[in-house]
Amino acid sequence: MLPWPVSLPQAPEPRGYTNVERENVIRSPMGYGPPKLRQRTTFAIRDIGMHFFLDDVDQKVLNAFYKTDLSRVDSFEWIDHTVSTPAVPVVAIYRFKAPPSYIPFGSALWWDVTLQLEIIG
Repeated sequence: MLPWPVSLPQAPEPRGYTNVERENVIRSPMGYGPPKLRQRTTFAIRDIGMHFFLDDVDQKVLNAFYKTDLSRVDSFEWIDHTVSTPAVPVVAIYRFKAPPSYIPFGSALWWDVTLQLEIIG
């Protein structure tokens, strides 16, 4: 499994960072009383949204990583930004939910990049 490229930023911009855990509970109605609850899986997938400001070179690196290295579908390893600390980095397994979104800003040499990822392990 490939790691996140070291030449790209290792932390997203705080603006626009989202982390939403998917529903992971199955509710079974009972004849009497409250419904019975159980976990669907032992690990709940989390949907992650994040932004980066990349220069033209980094935008090309990210695009190649997504299209060529991961073939648009493979997963990769990277720091889990919600539970890691500088002293104790925690690695998670990510996968792209959608292609990266690139919006030019300032000049054609800078990009506001939005990623939609999921943590699957």
